[in-house]
Amino acid sequence: GVIPSMIVIDTLARNFGPGDENATKEMNTFINNIDQLLRSKYECCVLIVHHTGVGAKDRARGNSALKGALDAEYAVVKSDDEVKITAKKMKDADEPEPVNFLFDPVRLPFMDDDGEPQYSCVLSYFDKNADMLAKREEAQEKSAEAGRRQAEINIGQKQIEIIKILNKQIVCAKTVLAGSGRDPALARIEIRNLKDAVTDKGIVPKKNWGRTFTALVERGFLEVDEPFVAIAQKGRDIVF
Repeated sequence: GVIPSMIVIDTLARNFGPGDENATKEMNTFINNIDQLLRSKYECCVLIVHHTGVGAKDRARGNSALKGALDAEYAVVKSDDEVKITAKKMKDADEPEPVNFLFDPVRLPFMDDDGEPQYSCVLSYFDKNADMLAKREEAQEKSAEAGRRQAEINIGQKQIEIIKILNKQIVCAKTVLAGSGRDPALARIEIRNLKDAVTDKGIVPKKNWGRTFTALVERGFLEVDEPFVAIAQKGRDIVF
């Protein structure tokens, strides 16, 4: 009893069965099936997601009968963090100007089993106007702050091990200072020393260190006074 406004075929290849995309007869059969079984039946728009060819990135792969049957065609091209959408055909209207978007990272309101922050992304309209860029940066900061607040609850086993390693380094440094007649309270550990100890033990791969360390600092388990790092009271309360 529900009438759809749009039906998405994602992708053409996945829904073409054993047919040959390059054959005119088989492509026409595919188009006729969409017209009769979907578009006419439900009186709705049908959006087909399709790939470009390997040797021809400027056109959809397969038989040209597909383009001839389309009311509109758009090319979606990704370059680094930018996505450009360009009209390639408009049957009953002028082709609009290309539109650009940027991938904006979004920190999700949950962690994985190890307490690591999780991320996804959204598309935001990209305009070179300075005011638009400023608003985008402001939105990113608000999103990051929201993520930091959501990350206050969990701590994973790997992060606990990092805090324990740092605590051992601090205890060792205090012992050395005391043995030389100096004040143990002066004991300080550099971030790079903690990183080396953690990655050498295989607790966190080197490529993931920055993300894990940042999460511990943002969530208040560790305190940083460059180039030194210390265990915050919150970290001690949870781990010890």
